[in-house]
Amino acid sequence: MSDAYLRYPDVHRDEIVFTADDDVWLSDLSGGRAQRLTRDHVRVAYPRFSGDGTRIAWTSCRTGAPDAYVLDRASGAITRLTWWGRNTRTVGWHAGRVLVSSGHEEVTPAVTRLYEVGLDGEVDRSLRSLGLVGAADWDDDGRVVLETATFSHGVFWKRYRGGTAAKLWVGTPAGGFTRLLGDEPAPCEGPVWHRGRILFTSDLSAGGADITDPRADADKIRARIGIVFQHYNLFPHMTVLDNVTLASRKVLRMDKAEAAERGRAMLQRIGIGDKCDVYPDQLSGGQQQRVAIARAIVTSPKILLLDEITSALDPILVGEVLDLVIDLKREGATIMMATHEMSFAKHISDTVVFLEQGVICEQGTPEQIFEHPQRAETANFLARVLDWMR
Repeated sequence: MSDAYLRYPDVHRDEIVFTADDDVWLSDLSGGRAQRLTRDHVRVAYPRFSGDGTRIAWTSCRTGAPDAYVLDRASGAITRLTWWGRNTRTVGWHAGRVLVSSGHEEVTPAVTRLYEVGLDGEVDRSLRSLGLVGAADWDDDGRVVLETATFSHGVFWKRYRGGTAAKLWVGTPAGGFTRLLGDEPAPCEGPVWHRGRILFTSDLSAGGADITDPRADADKIRARIGIVFQHYNLFPHMTVLDNVTLASRKVLRMDKAEAAERGRAMLQRIGIGDKCDVYPDQLSGGQQQRVAIARAIVTSPKILLLDEITSALDPILVGEVLDLVIDLKREGATIMMATHEMSFAKHISDTVVFLEQGVICEQGTPEQIFEHPQRAETANFLARVLDWMR
């Protein structure tokens, strides 16, 4: 293989397929010589393994227009699946069928439709148009997640820090779709389902901004982050409702009536809807912390930061606050939480980070950190804390 661009990699177990030199190649992940699967020397793209790895589909311009082809690895036969052209590309596989997006039935080239194509070339079903479909994945319940791009992004195909601004949609077997993430001007690529959640690659961060960039708008970034403090930090001269709606009114410039309606709904949701007109000093510690959480999440932040939110509570009140955090996680909130509640951290966390004197000492899954710590500092801390808890 010459010094060429290697593009569109797809991995299945210990193998990888990719394009280079206008052909499709296959290689073992352990290294060695790559196998050339095509010798057409025409533009090819998006090779994708089938679920069992026995077939590989890709897009090729063998006849001048892009269409979908599939290789049966056992026989070596390459079959052309479509004769559509017009923005046709392979997206992946579903239930043994090739997923192909194409604009051949659309009026405008800015829109494609997603098709399931059988190995005989017959179309089993198609999904309605939502833009230029770039990737798709189904879960076991028949829900599909789509990545699309449209002309609504100002200058179409404008590169945004390494990717095209895209949208994510979640569909159901009934055919409806829900838009995810709103109008974030950032690439959201390669979505896949994993344990009921959607994973995708993106540089999305606080509304598409790089928070480490010194030119970033700090106020705009802060408006997308919710914080719950260790000691509530509620304004004592304001009612519970005024505390909860302050950011909506002052930062988001929301109408007072609308902010009040959302605030009341949020307080009702967390179980203190009857406390809207009382003041913080008339509440218990657990109720004040619930108000603080409501204040943080009523603006729909992208990230929720929780700083030792149970340390100032009586043991009886700790449980009700932690139950609320569990509910927020189940609803899909992204949470970063500082805590000494080891049992809670072990059972709710996706990733655990252990800090020693303000420095990251060790990080990993809850099982790795709590059951098999690699650092002596982590093991000693857990031994002391867990022994005290017993």
